[in-house]
Amino acid sequence: MKLLSYIYFLITSIRNWLYDKRYLKINEIPDVDILCIGNITVGGTGKTPAVQFFARKLLKMERKVAIVSRGYRGKRKVDPLIVSDGKKILVSSKESGDEPYIHALNLKVPVIVGKDRYTACKLAVEKF
Repeated sequence: MKLLSYIYFLITSIRNWLYDKRYLKINEIPDVDILCIGNITVGGTGKTPAVQFFARKLLKMERKVAIVSRGYRGKRKVDPLIVSDGKKILVSSKESGDEPYIHALNLKVPVIVGKDRYTACKLAVEKF
């Protein structure tokens, strides 16, 4: 297992260096602060409650908040897709995926899903 952690460290270090030196393209969303919550483990690590905790905290600070997710297992025909406009839920959990739908139920913020999160973030900025 230690060997795998060293390999992972080496790969991520090289990847980060390539981004730092601008050999890999960085997509930027100007004038927007982005908080990214995720990890290499799928399920059961507390990402959903963490997103909702920080969203509520930012809302209390009177910040504009939108949630962008990949929408894992969502069966949508449009990508990116607006799940919620912050006032009402616009699609089903089957279209959006479970996690984005839960965010839309629990928070009154825009929720957008998209396989390309850069494009989904651009949509969030343009619309909300």
